[in-house]
Amino acid sequence: LDDTQRGAAYVFTRSGTTWSQQQKLVASTRTDYDQFGEAVAINGDTIVVGALFEDSGGSNSGTAYVFTRSGTTWSQQQKLVASDAAANDQFGSNVAIAGDTIVVGALYEDAGGSNAGAAYVFTRSGTTWSQQQKLVASDAAADDRFGSSSSIDGDTIVVGAVNENSQAGSAYVFTRSGTTWSQQQKIVASDAGAHDWFGIDVDIEEDTVVVGAYGDDSGTTQNGEGAAYIFTRSGTTWTQDKKIVSSTRSTNAYFGYHVALQDNSIIVGAWGETSQTGAAYVFTV
Repeated sequence: LDDTQRGAAYVFTRSGTTWSQQQKLVASTRTDYDQFGEAVAINGDTIVVGALFEDSGGSNSGTAYVFTRSGTTWSQQQKLVASDAAANDQFGSNVAIAGDTIVVGALYEDAGGSNAGAAYVFTRSGTTWSQQQKLVASDAAADDRFGSSSSIDGDTIVVGAVNENSQAGSAYVFTRSGTTWSQQQKIVASDAGAHDWFGIDVDIEEDTVVVGAYGDDSGTTQNGEGAAYIFTRSGTTWTQDKKIVSSTRSTNAYFGYHVALQDNSIIVGAWGETSQTGAAYVFTV
């Protein structure tokens, strides 16, 4: 973390096969321990950066910053805060963007119970971002940590709740009609077990969602092998299509801690692989 955990984000662009740093991004109001850069997302010429320990709405309430590019220069467009910001919500712990819509997770928000969590949707009109809706789980409960992860594609958002149901975890899909978001379905692993942490990371592309579960194991002992689950949508119904695991399934690999979906490829991170050396696995679907 840059300076005294104030944080920064760096933009690189590619020319041919060479990547070069285009700019270093920092918040307009930098203070110690904000951890700006904890989460980042980009869509075209717009970047959103989370600063989960920023204090605008109370100690560690959190915020997110939007930057836009003109030519080769990035400028801060707006600072986003929750309409009901409160201390320790950690708004900005994760962020996602698609077009003119941003999702910001606040996994320790308390509306549904202590640390039940929430996610906030912002939309852009011209150059101004406004909060469109606050999302919470239909069955919100204390310590679910809904908002642990989030992803958006068009009019569909998926939000992880990593601690739900004795840390088995779950994910919630929301769809937008007009300007209103409604929960479409709660998705869980077919073989869900305590401490699987399903929902630690999520990604969506069209009618496919991938969900990481870094604590999943092949036996009865919690050994952190990890897994990722693929769900597909038919009409308005999501169904588990496949569970994927690493070829080696090693203890404390934490496969599934990060997931990404692009076209017909899925990338799954396993930061604990080979004595925490780490690895990434690519799957095609």
